[in-house]
Amino acid sequence: MIELSYRYFAVGSAAFSLKRFNSFNMLPLSGLVQPSEYPGIFYELKPNLDTLFHDIPFKTNSAGLADQEYAQNKADNTVRVAVLGSSWTMATDVAQQDTYHSVLEAELSATSDHQNYEFLNFGVEYYGLREIVDTARYRVMEWDPDILVVAITAFTARLRWEEPSKRELLPDKVYPVFESYSLRELDYIMGSGMYTKRVSSRPRLKLSEQDAYRSQIARAFYELDQIATDNNIPVIIMWLSYLKPPKDVEQEMQRLDQELDVIFVDTYNSLIALGDGKNRGVRKNRHPDALGHKTIAQSLKEAMLKNKLLPGL
Repeated sequence: MIELSYRYFAVGSAAFSLKRFNSFNMLPLSGLVQPSEYPGIFYELKPNLDTLFHDIPFKTNSAGLADQEYAQNKADNTVRVAVLGSSWTMATDVAQQDTYHSVLEAELSATSDHQNYEFLNFGVEYYGLREIVDTARYRVMEWDPDILVVAITAFTARLRWEEPSKRELLPDKVYPVFESYSLRELDYIMGSGMYTKRVSSRPRLKLSEQDAYRSQIARAFYELDQIATDNNIPVIIMWLSYLKPPKDVEQEMQRLDQELDVIFVDTYNSLIALGDGKNRGVRKNRHPDALGHKTIAQSLKEAMLKNKLLPGL
């Protein structure tokens, strides 16, 4: 009774459906991903999915992007934006048409009479900075983007950036319906790693490792700036959170904004203005709801307009 009660509290009526309840899973344990040919990326979404993830319809296109289908050859009068990030960008816990990049794509294309906008979603849940940078380096450029947009969260930056010594193996698929969801949640909160199978190859930095945390954020800025410079395209880096980053991290990102040819967007200030993230987030986590995504879209649009990256507007 305790287990069933907690399941219903956590996911509602999905607790009584095998398919729906099994969709509440960590992405690397869900069976929805496959190994990447690039070791630094580790895994990618499988192409042509049509399923549920966190009880929300989840589809991927033929390129394995959580997005609609796009022709690889860019059409004339099209501004193509490659969007990179982790769960907030993929996006987890919100309909795909409500993600900030889908909202902005629809709004900009409808506003401009002579310009089409495409926002290609390369976001994948549980990506760290390593995966994001290598995705930009190895997967994105073949799509001929005009702009890079990189979304970083506190969790994204907390995953330890380690160079893979060999091709990493994906963990076995986990079926949440056969586990104790209450103990699984308790294990997650405590971070013990004793109950839930973790992606062991991606350890997190400890809270005490603040210098390493700040250092790998700076490394991401430098490497993304170099990728953008080599390909002659601008890069926008957003920090997504309902909380301000640590003061030293915020100052470092502001410094890098001045030093490098990158555009840093403090989107967290707009999200904080919505209210407590515990109330704005969905399903008891900090993933934004549809209103949160609209706020991110507006913040990104303002940055793009300010830097004259939206021709026709």
